[in-house]
Amino acid sequence: MTMTTVPAWAIAPQNGYPAWHGVARHYRFDGDAGLFFVGDEEIRADLWVQIFMTRWEGGLRWGRQAQEWLDVAFVDSSHVVSQLSLKKSSAVNVQDYLIRLENGQIYDLPVRQQAVWCHLVAEEKRTKEDELYWVVAIEASHFASEGQFNALTAFAESAQFEWHFPGEITPQELLV
Repeated sequence: MTMTTVPAWAIAPQNGYPAWHGVARHYRFDGDAGLFFVGDEEIRADLWVQIFMTRWEGGLRWGRQAQEWLDVAFVDSSHVVSQLSLKKSSAVNVQDYLIRLENGQIYDLPVRQQAVWCHLVAEEKRTKEDELYWVVAIEASHFASEGQFNALTAFAESAQFEWHFPGEITPQELLV
């Protein structure tokens, strides 16, 4: 057997890509601290994610007033299917980047969102009263491997993923 150089796109993704165990890992972003968390565990101020689905959803979450949320489903850097719910400026920043990506304004041609890894970062902002707060922004992106793209696309199309945010009350549930 001879040794040859295998192109990056030809390498099979690790078994179980993406890692799915019937429920998504739930990330949250704290705009006061500028940090991402999983549960109560502080992760850091940035994340690399491969987004495969988004939705706008209204409702009550985590004791906050009823408002619109941008829900983002993605694979995190440890290849686990995850989700994050964003509001206000963070939601607009991420949605705007994904629209520009798919309209060919990030790269020379339109690109599907699951074809890239996006670098989510905490971006510093100030209120009119000069108080510091943080929002989520996408700072950069780079292409996923062809194997990761194909595996994530197949997963997204399989309809296995379901949105579920702990403590979520949707407008439909308020009517009951």
